[in-house]
Amino acid sequence: MNRRGFLRLSAGSLAALPLLKHPMASAQQTSPIAQAERRFIVAFAPNGYSYGRDSLHDLVCRDAAGSVRWRINTLGTALGELNCVSDISYNTTDASIYVVDRGNCRIQVFNLDGQPLRQWGGPGEEDGKFEFPYGIAIDDGGQVFVTDSMNHRVQVFASDGTFIRTFGELEQSGDGLNGPRGIALHPDGSIHVVDSANQRIQMYQKSGAYIGAYGSAGTDVGQFLFPSDIAITADGTRYIADSTSDFVTVFSPDGSTSLFQPKFGDGRLAKPRWLALRPDGSLYITGLPATAESFTYAPAVPNFAQFFS
Repeated sequence: MNRRGFLRLSAGSLAALPLLKHPMASAQQTSPIAQAERRFIVAFAPNGYSYGRDSLHDLVCRDAAGSVRWRINTLGTALGELNCVSDISYNTTDASIYVVDRGNCRIQVFNLDGQPLRQWGGPGEEDGKFEFPYGIAIDDGGQVFVTDSMNHRVQVFASDGTFIRTFGELEQSGDGLNGPRGIALHPDGSIHVVDSANQRIQMYQKSGAYIGAYGSAGTDVGQFLFPSDIAITADGTRYIADSTSDFVTVFSPDGSTSLFQPKFGDGRLAKPRWLALRPDGSLYITGLPATAESFTYAPAVPNFAQFFS
C-alpha cells in the first residue's frame, strides 16, 4: 500500500508560487514543516471538520482541532463497509459525506456521525455501474459527478443515487477521455476532468457538452506526465497534481502557468496524488514522501518563499 502525506499551504502563500522553467528545476526548502497526525485523502466540511482516509479501507472524522471523533475501518462489501477509498466529498445540500468505495465499485453516503445512509453502483458498464470509480465532485444543487475511470466516462447522479446522465468515451482526441481520475467544479459552472492517460484536462458543461481542453503530454510548464487530481479555488485558480513528474501545476485566472515541487524537511513530497481545499482556502497536497511515511502538515505556511525558494 502506498503511503501518502499532506502539505498545507495558506491562501496567502499560494499567491507567491514561483515560476519554474522546467520540472527538473526544483528548489531546496530552508525550514522544515512540523509533522502532525497521519492522514491520506481528505475532504472538509464548512465547520472545519475533516473526513479522511488513514488507510485503504477506513473513513475517519476529525474535528477542527484534529481530534478523532469517529472511525470506520471494516473491510467488506456490506453497507458501511469499505474496500479501497479513492475519494471523498462533502455535500452541502444534505450535509452528508460521499465516498468513492473503489474496490466495491460503488458510492457510499454517510451522515456526519458516520452512519451509512445509502449506496449505489456495482461493477459493470451499464449506466449507474462502475469500473474503477476514482474521483467525485458535488455541485451546489447536489448533483454528484463521478469519474468512471476504466469505463472512460463521467457519470452524473442525483444525491439519492438516481442516474441522470453520462458523458465521455474512450478517445485520445476531441471530447473523449482515457482513464479519467480527478474532477472539480469551476466557479463558472464548468466541470474540469483530469484525463490522465491523455495527459490533459478536459472541460465540460454540466450537461455534458464539451468545452475544450488544456495541457498536453510533456515536461514543460503546463504539460503533464500522468496527472491525477485537480483542485479549483473560488477565484478560478486551478491546481493539478502530476503523479509522475512530482510537481503541482498552477493555472492562474490571468492565463499564466507555473509549477512547484512540494518539499518538507530534507525530503520531497514525491508523486502528488490528491489535492483538497479547506474552507479557509488552504491547499492540502497528498503524495508519497521520500521517507515512505504519511504526514499531515497542519501549520499554515506564512511565507511560501521560505519553503520553496
